[in-house]
Amino acid sequence: MFSFARASPALRAARCTASRRKGAAASTGGNVATIVARLNVRGIKVIMLERPLAGMAEALRHPDGQHLSAEGYRALAARVLPQVTAAIGR
Repeated sequence: MFSFARASPALRAARCTASRRKGAAASTGGNVATIVARLNVRGIKVIMLERPLAGMAEALRHPDGQHLSAEGYRALAARVLPQVTAAIGR
């Protein structure tokens, strides 16, 4: 069973929680590993996106530098498609 939507918010929550605490860098990895392990036990596959926007052309971003344009989202989808198809067994 694959659920990108179910896993993604949990991982974001772990990172947000860890970054608010002292020693965030040291604890984030452990928090994420624990969450991933719990999801895997439930049969939920997790795709980790470490710095998914790294190397993304500036033309694919909005002026705020944080959000992608429609073309940027298409490029991001193409970038993660191999991981998603592998996770769902296609």
